[in-house]
Amino acid sequence: SLDDDEADRLATQVLDADEAWVDEIAWSIAVTDVELLRWILEQGGEDLFGENAEGIYALDGELGYASLVELDEGKTTLELIGEDGAFQLEPDDYYMYVVYPRAYLELPSTWDGDFWRTFFVEDDTHGQTLLDAVADAETLAEAAERLGTWMQSFMTFGYGTNELWPIEIYFAQFGSCGQYSILTTAAAKTVFIPTVTVSARADDHEWNEFWDGRWVMWDNSLGEIGANPN
Repeated sequence: SLDDDEADRLATQVLDADEAWVDEIAWSIAVTDVELLRWILEQGGEDLFGENAEGIYALDGELGYASLVELDEGKTTLELIGEDGAFQLEPDDYYMYVVYPRAYLELPSTWDGDFWRTFFVEDDTHGQTLLDAVADAETLAEAAERLGTWMQSFMTFGYGTNELWPIEIYFAQFGSCGQYSILTTAAAKTVFIPTVTVSARADDHEWNEFWDGRWVMWDNSLGEIGANPN
């Protein structure tokens, strides 16, 4: 378990947070493994949980297909515009598939001083920010398609890479299906698309799925949505 000083440092992140952000910060801390929390603290990264929550709320109102909803019991969720119309995401799914500040296998931290959730909204190294790419989307599916087009405009598929940090992959502009899936997850969470990474070890393949009332296959390494990755 964490010692008193470590626990106090994390508790401060919750106690000093904007009231609206408390549930996002507290949930993320609560589900993170103790040894991983200790590693984050050793790096001086406890502010990451607050930066993550602040980045979420800064984007509210900027996306036509998604908006935050504050619930009576102190929880938050998203109202999303899906293929069959508007629906509310289950709060636990919002926290797991949108809020949690980890894309896949990388440790929750900054890369060269930047955190992916805030970085992708503002960086236009490849000609267009992620926010610009999806801002006019009216549905989740349209946002996913636009995000894929944005990625494919600068990514090249290839093997022999092992980058895990989303921003690192973004600057490398190269990777196999694993790098594509990591970058997809981080980018999707950034713009409120509930997303999970899926692996088929027998086929040595990874892709994503996004929630639109059901899990929809989403493979940006192949440029496909709703298709079997094989």
